Amino acid sequence: RASEYKLTDREIEIVELIAKGLSNKEISAKLFISYNTVRTHVENIMIKLGVTNRTAILFKLGIINTDTL
Repeated sequence: RASEYKLTDREIEIVELIAKGLSNKEISAKLFISYNTVRTHVENIMIKLGVTNRTAILFKLGIINTDTL
């Protein structure tokens, strides 16, 4: 589904880490990129998906659903 929204490889990597429950700070440490870069990637993902928060990213991509909650 990520290709449907034209997510980059890096954005997909960020989504996978969000799905694991990592914070932006933890993602930045894991990927050796700045916190602001992670924040920018997350914002770009939300724009591409038309959502306003991290949980909605996971719903939109089918990573979690109402049965998961």
